Amino acid sequence: MSNHAAGPTTNDPTIEALVARIDQDANPLHADITPAVEQLGELGPKVIPYLGDVLNAKDELTRLHAQRALERALERHFGFVPGQGWTKPDGEARFRALWIKNGNYDADGAEPAREASIKAWLTWSSTQRS
Repeated sequence: MSNHAAGPTTNDPTIEALVARIDQDANPLHADITPAVEQLGELGPKVIPYLGDVLNAKDELTRLHAQRALERALERHFGFVPGQGWTKPDGEARFRALWIKNGNYDADGAEPAREASIKAWLTWSSTQRS
């Protein structure tokens, strides 16, 4: 699956560079977290079009890093602030409902289910304003 079909409408070299480094320098205590995962998460949903390929990468750890970046971008969108928690009363519920609606992406899941979820996320992200 290529994210270019439903991918970003413009190129963002910063986001592209972060995606290219998504597997580098994993936290020794949390292998699912890398500096790029954290930085992508801080940027919010605008990173989603750039995650298409890594969400469906052959390597499971790459997919897990991409999943964490997606989760963090969405959490930020729905009001989660690290160190403070959910700042919007319904933020967590809205995040979870959207996660389920868009296929409950699982890096460890079967490829057809991942592909369907990726497509749903790319479609959803195309409806969001920066």
